Amino acid sequence: MQLALTQLAVLAGLSVVPSTSLADGADLPLLTDDLAAAAQARRVLWLQTQAQPLPTLPAAVLGRIDLDITPTQLRQAVETVLQDRPWPPTLGEELKGLSEREREILGLLVQGLRDRDIADRLILSESTIKFHLNNVLSKLQVQTRYQAIYQATRNGWI
Repeated sequence: MQLALTQLAVLAGLSVVPSTSLADGADLPLLTDDLAAAAQARRVLWLQTQAQPLPTLPAAVLGRIDLDITPTQLRQAVETVLQDRPWPPTLGEELKGLSEREREILGLLVQGLRDRDIADRLILSESTIKFHLNNVLSKLQVQTRYQAIYQATRNGWI
């Protein structure tokens, strides 16, 4: 697993430094699934595997990632944690750019409703729904509504 994560970090354009060579108090985030190591670090990205239950994590854990993370997401996670912000972004941070109507439409989309059904429920035209959905895709930086649904459900936003 260490080799795979190292390769992922390299693909993300990150430098990999063994935790044993880090000086005390280093600002670099530690990527680990070891509670003892996490307790010693200032900033931690916790590696969550499917097989392990989520333990009580130390306060230094600013973010959680899993093995499905892409190199781009890993780089974003590291940059976010370096700013002492949580990863993945909380609902308020990630969806702050969405209007109330866009959040409402995304919520209905997550429920499996089609554009026509959403339009009927909100008493809007189908083209207005498509306009709002295009704004949602743009603001979430995804290309398809399925990616938006996946991102929203996976991160617990909806």
